[in-house]
Amino acid sequence: MSIDQTAVLKNQVELLYQHHPTILFGNLIVSAILAYLLWPFAEHQYILGWLACVYVRVIAFFFHYVVYLKKRHWFSDLSWARHYAFSLLISGIIWGWAAILFVDFSSPAFTIVIIMLCGMTAGCLASASAYPPAYVGFAIPCMSIMALAIYWDPEPESNVFTFLALIFLVANLSYSRNIYVTIRESIHLRLEHISLLESLRKEKEISEHASQSKSKFLAAASHDLRQPVHAMSIFADLLENQKIPATALKLVKNISRSISSLRGLFDNLLDISRLDANTVQAQNQYIMLNEVFADMQAQYDELAVSKGISYNVKETNFAINTDPILLRRILSNLLSNAMRYTDSGYVRLVATDKQGGIELTITDTGRGISECNQSLIFDEFHQLHNPERDRNKGLGLGLSICKRLAELIGTEIKVSSAVGKGSQFSFIVDKAANDVVPSAIYAEQPKNESLLDDKVIMVIDDEEDIRDAMSELLVRWGASKLICCSDGEEVTRALANRQDLDLILADYRLRNNTNGVDLINQIRENFSKAIPAILITGDTGPDALNNIRRSGTPFIHKPIKPAKLKLLIQRLL
Repeated sequence: MSIDQTAVLKNQVELLYQHHPTILFGNLIVSAILAYLLWPFAEHQYILGWLACVYVRVIAFFFHYVVYLKKRHWFSDLSWARHYAFSLLISGIIWGWAAILFVDFSSPAFTIVIIMLCGMTAGCLASASAYPPAYVGFAIPCMSIMALAIYWDPEPESNVFTFLALIFLVANLSYSRNIYVTIRESIHLRLEHISLLESLRKEKEISEHASQSKSKFLAAASHDLRQPVHAMSIFADLLENQKIPATALKLVKNISRSISSLRGLFDNLLDISRLDANTVQAQNQYIMLNEVFADMQAQYDELAVSKGISYNVKETNFAINTDPILLRRILSNLLSNAMRYTDSGYVRLVATDKQGGIELTITDTGRGISECNQSLIFDEFHQLHNPERDRNKGLGLGLSICKRLAELIGTEIKVSSAVGKGSQFSFIVDKAANDVVPSAIYAEQPKNESLLDDKVIMVIDDEEDIRDAMSELLVRWGASKLICCSDGEEVTRALANRQDLDLILADYRLRNNTNGVDLINQIRENFSKAIPAILITGDTGPDALNNIRRSGTPFIHKPIKPAKLKLLIQRLL
């Protein structure tokens, strides 16, 4: 990865000036200590003169540091680095001059000065090595002047000490080089890390934008496609109940099956949209598990017989505490998959009492799943046995939906499978308390063909085909007083002189940027009562779903199952 060298230099300069206060403080303290130690052995005017030079340099460097902090934009980073190096050069000369003034083999001051200067040279390694000219600017003048002062002394040992001083200088320059390389590598790594994080952030934004675009596209496409399929579904249901020749009836049934397949695909996309919109919330309650199992038995009995496989749902008397709707959805998806990929043998649903709850297990003797694919089957749009993308085998969303619904009810689906031998899916739900007697929450609704007699029903949809289809369906159910409208203006005109209205069936997305929620609220305000209403929508976008959920109005998605709509009307009326 290419790193901008100006960014590297900027970091080097920041490191230099980051240590600046420590260097200034060190110069003040060490120079004062040296002056104190030399006071008994050297000329006082020399000590005071040298100490004054150190303090003047410290004060000047302090103001230099203040300007850097407040007016850094005045100069480039390279200029600030060079200013720092020049300042250390002056400092190195001043400290080196202490050797000229105070080195004397015959005086104890010799040892004091040598130790202090070597200490300052070594101490400067950490703070100045980030920019080599800065350390070189201090170390070479300081140690070179000290070596010259020792060399000029007439004592015979002076040559040895001079040589040692030069060796010490070379060693410290080598250490400084190593520290510099380490600092540069550290800066490079940090900048690469920052660059990678920035790249990841941008990629994340791109991914989120793509995901949002996908959701918007799916929502828009889903709405537009649901509209004609919704009308087709109603017309097909009406045709099936007409007296028509057997050959025509067979064709109608084939059309109904195709529509049912489309409805299943739309429902899977809808489930994903609802989960993305966080509009699905678990509503736990106490239920008898045998009620759910009875539904699963009835739902797949006919399919099992048609495939020639054994289907067994073991009776149970367990009471559980969970969301019955979400539980049914999970079991239905898992059983649907088991039926789809089992060509011979059996599919079995059982419940067992386990520590911590009731374990529900679906076992089949189907094609099985390889170990490497078992972690992938819960991904969206992932299918193992559908390379031809047969629409009758779904979109590959069922298990993904199961996983997310299982998380909502506080459980996890486990899978065990072997290729050619079958699969087993299991999860645990909470057991009901011993003193709780669950009631049937899905009691069968009484059939009442004359339920809509004398009821005034308003149908609101901006698609003429859908209004016609809904009208015929409602008439077949006994309705005789229908008001069909396409938008808010027609609603206002139709209700201008009416005092009665029993039911509203409204589409969500209407003309002129209006929606069914607002229109239902407006009608209820006009009548000053909460008229029963049902929203019928093809929208799957998060915003629309959240708005509908907040309204509290019952809703179903297009394309509808007429029987489901009828059941909902019966419950409301």
